[in-house]
Amino acid sequence: MNETGKRRAVVTGAAGGLGAAIAERLARDGLAVALVDIKDMSEAVGRIRAAGGEAEGYLCDITDPDAVARLAEQVETRFGGCDVLMNNAGRYENRSFDELSFEHWRKVMALNLDGMFLMAKAFAPGMRARGWGRIINMASNSAFLAPAGMAQYVASKSGAIGLARALGAELGPDGVTVNAIAPGPIVTEQVRHSYAQDMGGDPDMFDDFMTALAQNQSIRRPGMPGDVVGLVSFLASDDAGFITTQTIICDGGWARV
Repeated sequence: MNETGKRRAVVTGAAGGLGAAIAERLARDGLAVALVDIKDMSEAVGRIRAAGGEAEGYLCDITDPDAVARLAEQVETRFGGCDVLMNNAGRYENRSFDELSFEHWRKVMALNLDGMFLMAKAFAPGMRARGWGRIINMASNSAFLAPAGMAQYVASKSGAIGLARALGAELGPDGVTVNAIAPGPIVTEQVRHSYAQDMGGDPDMFDDFMTALAQNQSIRRPGMPGDVVGLVSFLASDDAGFITTQTIICDGGWARV
């Protein structure tokens, strides 16, 4: 905790969409929040501060080890450490295996998995030293459904689950839990952009596309950021202190495992 008695959270991919919603929820829960992204975060930081929360934004490429090391120093100086690490940043891409180059593979793996590793390496030691910590990896229900045309994405999100399991087993004796969340498609600007750019969809048809996907679910409506943030809030809390190495699917009942 910092000098005011607040726990501290670091949320990656927090400039908008699901990441910003998570950061705002953790701030409402009383945590001081460091928002991390390669995009401008002033709008999300401003909303948190306007609501009375404590927040700071940090531009950082989490695939760069040196940049992550500098980020850890900045967070230590500003907040005194990190108690909750939300590994949310990710790249969604739909590309057939025939069209998948090693360059595209590496770009997805670097952000979706390498970034989680680097962030955990930077902040887990402080959690272990304090005897309390939460690390949450954003996975995807695609790790279970394995849709065609997403080999790089499915592999990266399966890796996020494996990392949570292995890291949770190693850090548990020091009071640090590590879990993964596996949402289905969530209505955010990032997903909307990917639908138009990576999938070649008509932007005006995005809402119809999401509604059609939802017919695979038991709860037949598109997922929204609010459907995920409560789960993050719980896993970041004291109430989840006996839950670790787990993957919780939050997709309206699509992946029935």
